[in-house]
Amino acid sequence: MFRISFKKDNHYAEIVGDAIVILFGTFLLLNNILKINNYYLLLTIFYALYGLTNLGVYYFKKSRNEYSNLLLGVLGLFFAIANHLIDFTSAPRINAIHTLAFGLGVSLIKLKAADFYNDRKNKTWLIIIAHLVLFLLMNILVSLNYTTDYQSNIKLLGFYVFIMGIMNFYETMYITLTRKTVIK
Repeated sequence: MFRISFKKDNHYAEIVGDAIVILFGTFLLLNNILKINNYYLLLTIFYALYGLTNLGVYYFKKSRNEYSNLLLGVLGLFFAIANHLIDFTSAPRINAIHTLAFGLGVSLIKLKAADFYNDRKNKTWLIIIAHLVLFLLMNILVSLNYTTDYQSNIKLLGFYVFIMGIMNFYETMYITLTRKTVIK
């Protein structure tokens, strides 16, 4: 039987999750070829994909001391369900507030992760704080730029998702490359 197993110290699950987010951002950027014009469906798919990848990372990571991936997964799934149940097509301003609330939730969870690393005297918290600030600024720009042109909104969402995946990948690679190995 084929079984996927990740060691406790490896970050392969996070790398795979970040790659999935980057590929979805690339898919959104290449949307002119595919001609999918339903922005709200793509936003719901992004929230669900982000939530499921973070729940998968939490499951495979085996480190139960840090709950940021679990919280990000629950947040993503909550916003996917809310985006699916509420009709935002008539009020794009409410969708902007919805997107801003998602970004604030992710930023608060990143702040909790930075506190986790700061408590362990690890300098990774500086990278996470920089990631948090960049993500928050990017989220404010995305939330303020809602127009009635769905193609431009899809492109903007594509850049948002792509940059978010790149920043998460950078954070994961920094943690992976700078961790201290203990030799017994």
